[in-house]
Amino acid sequence: MKEIELKSWFPEAYRVSIESVCRWGDGYGVLLTIWETDEYRARWNMLIQITDGEIIKKYQFDKAIKWRSVYGLGKGKYLLGSYHGESKPAVVSLFQGEELLKTRYFDKGYATEIRSFQPTVDDNILVEGAYCTIEPAGGHDEYYVHGWTHKITEDLVDAEGSTFTQHQLCYEGGQHKDDNGAGDYYAFDRYMIGKYNAAGKLLWQQDTAITGQERSSKLLSLAPYYLMKGGTLSTDGVLAGGKRGYAHHERGTGMYYPTFFRLSAGGTLLNLSKHLEAIPHLQSVLSIMSIKDGDYYVLGETLIVGEGNGLCLLQVELRPQFSIRSLRYININESGLLPTIEETPSFCGAFISVMAVHQNTKEGKFMVFVNTREGSHGYGKVWSFLIDDKV
Repeated sequence: MKEIELKSWFPEAYRVSIESVCRWGDGYGVLLTIWETDEYRARWNMLIQITDGEIIKKYQFDKAIKWRSVYGLGKGKYLLGSYHGESKPAVVSLFQGEELLKTRYFDKGYATEIRSFQPTVDDNILVEGAYCTIEPAGGHDEYYVHGWTHKITEDLVDAEGSTFTQHQLCYEGGQHKDDNGAGDYYAFDRYMIGKYNAAGKLLWQQDTAITGQERSSKLLSLAPYYLMKGGTLSTDGVLAGGKRGYAHHERGTGMYYPTFFRLSAGGTLLNLSKHLEAIPHLQSVLSIMSIKDGDYYVLGETLIVGEGNGLCLLQVELRPQFSIRSLRYININESGLLPTIEETPSFCGAFISVMAVHQNTKEGKFMVFVNTREGSHGYGKVWSFLIDDKV
């Protein structure tokens, strides 16, 4: 495990936190908020490009706009999305370096914001945002948050077609679209998983939620399921993981149950969630990594309400039956909020917000971007977990 403390790159800052993360070239684009003091107005945004744990480029922006999200494009171009918190439209701006090339406005209602950009199955961009409606409630007003989406091209022009994003997809054969061309693919939407052909036609669909608890169920990750047939390695469907809520605090230590499923290429669903529910304090599956030799690694989030949260890493086997080969907890220490890998969970009153999880199956590495918080102090960090034979 390695850690990058982002504040160490900005020693004069009061605080450095992560707003948004995207893949960008061979590395990552990380949109930061730099706090000069603890006052809300004493902050500004900076975009950094990270490769191999080092900053290779920095972009600084006017303080007048609060940027919330980033999306990396080719040839040094990128998109930024804004948040105002007032009755002003949100902004999507196309930059090259620090030069503003084009701007588009979105006004969905009060406090319209751009929360994220996601690449779609047809190589366009899905803008995901939110806005508020205000309802009088006696002596005060109630604010209700609503989500919205809008599909655009890299040039900020409206686009039509499927809104499935790449993080929701897994292509037949376990490879990306660029590797094997357009073909059948699996996609999830909240708690539903479907298989589609290259033309986007639905072949089958499976519901992973418990009846009556659909609204509290959410899938977060898909990964290919590898199978040896006649001495040849092939794929047979996917693995899926996420979380679901529970009723009446029946679990007592967290807010969700972890969910874990295997779906065959023909649509047969096998629910393996009960094996993960038995793991102390595990509440969700954040990411699944499939290694072609048949190893599967699951990155999850742990939590005790009011006491803190952390991560855990599991190595699981699915053949001949489900078993957990190893389990390690990534706990947060009281001193400096540093993570340590241990065999038992521990909590010290500190919390982390997981901003993004990326994986590199060739290197066997998870990249986790988090904001840690203890009291009023929060700091952005990058954790990398390299899997080896000792995991």
